[in-house]
Amino acid sequence: MKSLVFAAVLMLLAGPVLGQEPPAEEPELIVVEKELALSETEGMLYGVEVTMAEGTLEIEGGAAGLIDAEFQVEDSFFVPDFVYEEEPEELEAWLEIVQPQQPGEFPETNIWELNLNSDVLAELEVNLSVGDLNLELGWMPELESVECEVGVGDVVCDLSGAWEHSPELIEFGIGVGNIDLVVPDNVGVRVEVESELGEVEVDGLEPDDEGGYVNSMWDESDENLEVEVSVGIGSVYIEEAVRE
Repeated sequence: MKSLVFAAVLMLLAGPVLGQEPPAEEPELIVVEKELALSETEGMLYGVEVTMAEGTLEIEGGAAGLIDAEFQVEDSFFVPDFVYEEEPEELEAWLEIVQPQQPGEFPETNIWELNLNSDVLAELEVNLSVGDLNLELGWMPELESVECEVGVGDVVCDLSGAWEHSPELIEFGIGVGNIDLVVPDNVGVRVEVESELGEVEVDGLEPDDEGGYVNSMWDESDENLEVEVSVGIGSVYIEEAVRE
């Protein structure tokens, strides 16, 4: 009898606590790589729209073609398709990347790493419902428009780099979350911030008379970046990159 009791105690100690479920196993990830070449039409400029329901999204330059992408997902169902259209006469093309969805089902792990062609990207639109967004956009000579909307999550965006033109629009909207924004010091920069509930910290820029923040190059440079940031609940951190 004593040996049976001792064995039972060992089983309880080795197993999960009574009334608790054993820890869930980490899902095995599927890694899928996809790419898309540039159009054969010379002089084409591209717009890219990315829509993700939930996950981690990383976007930067460096692709030889239009895009080199890696998707880390639990199920191949969640690997997005590329929807591509072009208008050769207008020298314009558009790539749409949308996360497939099933009602009530969301992947626990969903990581997209997108490398876009730095030389021909003209427009970038990102819609992320829940998750984190990381962007490196400072070395894209044709980039004219950036629009990013995040429902719940954090955004890190690095705009430092060699800007040789003034984009028309750079805009970030976050419902609940924080944004960490790095801006260049070699061109003029003005950041307009709207924060309903949360702190705003700025390093390297000064307040202007219109409620925004500007760097020392603002209005003195031939190229200027105007950035709009809107956060419902969360913090805004703005830092000017310093060239070494």
